[in-house]
Amino acid sequence: MAGGRCGPQLTALLAAWIAAVAATAGPEEAALPPEQSRVQPMTASNWTLVMEGEWMLKFYAPWCPSCQQTDSEWEAFAKNGEILQISVGKVDVIQEPGIFEDLQNYILEKKWQSVEPLTGWKSPASLTMSGMAGLFSISGKIWHLHNYFTVTLGIPAWCSYVFFVIATLVFGLFMGLVLVVISECFYVPLPRHLSERS
Repeated sequence: MAGGRCGPQLTALLAAWIAAVAATAGPEEAALPPEQSRVQPMTASNWTLVMEGEWMLKFYAPWCPSCQQTDSEWEAFAKNGEILQISVGKVDVIQEPGIFEDLQNYILEKKWQSVEPLTGWKSPASLTMSGMAGLFSISGKIWHLHNYFTVTLGIPAWCSYVFFVIATLVFGLFMGLVLVVISECFYVPLPRHLSERS
């Protein structure tokens, strides 16, 4: 019977020891900083980074189980990206459908065969194309704001449209005022004898 009594005591001692080890290991593991991802999320706003150097991109959908299974391999690949001198990124096709569709059409319709070198002002890094990208970015932000008004706040769509119409008019009037003030600053009045003839 002595051996039978020792069994529960030994089990309790083992359980207490495991609990103590787990309690001491917990804070140390919690104190470690989370490892930062080296995979660059690509959006319409930072898409021009792809033109700098060599890139490997992963197009994924957040709900896709296969895409989620490759996340750890993609992170490991990104860690080796510095050694290989390449940048590693990922594009969420749900958040950035324009990038995904453009690239897909570029490949499927073989548009790459008809690409000719661009002149300087048409190149993606030029000031004009950066301005166009900014306009597209603004339109995306307006779309998100409209969704925020209608979905999150529950405002009717027509109220959202009225808000955007008024905002456009106010912005246009303000820009017109700025242009008039600038033109007045640079306007040179005609000499008095010329203005009296007319």
